[in-house]
Amino acid sequence: MKSLACLFAIGILPVTLVTLGHLPAVQSSVASSPATEKHLGNIRQLTFGGENAEAYFSADGRKLIFQSTRGGRECDQIYTMNVNGSAVKMISNGTGRTTCSYFFPNLGRVLYSSTHLGGTACPSRYSHDGCKRPKCPSGDQ
Repeated sequence: MKSLACLFAIGILPVTLVTLGHLPAVQSSVASSPATEKHLGNIRQLTFGGENAEAYFSADGRKLIFQSTRGGRECDQIYTMNVNGSAVKMISNGTGRTTCSYFFPNLGRVLYSSTHLGGTACPSRYSHDGCKRPKCPSGDQ
């Protein structure tokens, strides 16, 4: 289900940013679309450095919430920013790994998942070989 959510976020984010592309970006990089692209234009990169993923819009369309490893962090943390790229703010506590952030419709609260209660260290990432837990021994699934 998380993979489906990630694919949805990746698919909807560029389209929505194009719709909101008239907003000036504080720091942005304009990407050119291939001449054959009919659906996307005026695309702006809003995040720089680290890995950035799972961005979602607030109900009023003015803010984004996303996970990132910016600032040299090993583990994803949750950040918010204005849709023009300004006012980037880490809202998670900086420990553990976080994911799946979401704005509640009233903008007063957010929801995200974190491993920080199980330990403040950054847990290892799961392998891509079908292992169901971190660092599976060879042949152990």
